[in-house]
Amino acid sequence: MASRYIGIKCFGAATLILAAIAIRFTSSPAPIPVIVAHYPPDIPPMNFSDHGGGAGCGDIFLYQQSGDEVLAVNVELSASTSLYRASQARAFAEAEFDLAHGTEGVRVEIQIWDGYPRFCDCLRGNEQQVATWRAKSGQLKITIHGPADSDSCHAECYLASAELDQVIFEDDRGRQVTLKKAKISKIPVGWYAG
Repeated sequence: MASRYIGIKCFGAATLILAAIAIRFTSSPAPIPVIVAHYPPDIPPMNFSDHGGGAGCGDIFLYQQSGDEVLAVNVELSASTSLYRASQARAFAEAEFDLAHGTEGVRVEIQIWDGYPRFCDCLRGNEQQVATWRAKSGQLKITIHGPADSDSCHAECYLASAELDQVIFEDDRGRQVTLKKAKISKIPVGWYAG
């Protein structure tokens, strides 16, 4: 009596399906057991780097992409803040935010898309956002490092970073996931597509 086991992994653009199919060949017919574990496409696997990387634009939009999920940090600079003054002067500044206190003008999200979205680009594809997880607590540190290298950006650009620590994200159904650490480092921002 011989036995054979076949494992199959299938990955879709926005879904992760693990399927294991066990087939037993014998001299008499036997039922074929099929086990399928399906993970909803809207639960982020949290594959973000804590070593940097990412992209950005505007005043200040930073993001890091991992497949079809995006860690997006958006800080709307108010004219009364030290970050705004530093961005205008292209000077060094840091600000820390406790995300549990609903900081005005600060939005941190994990966005899941059905394809590879393009940000900071005037050309858009037809990708659709399928889920959004919003930060409910944790720490965010934004750093403005000074002017960007003139080879990589226009004169109005400056470098900015975001560091996230122990951030809890929640979706609209109340499910939560925790991002232990992530870093988006020294990204040229202050420019706009157009």
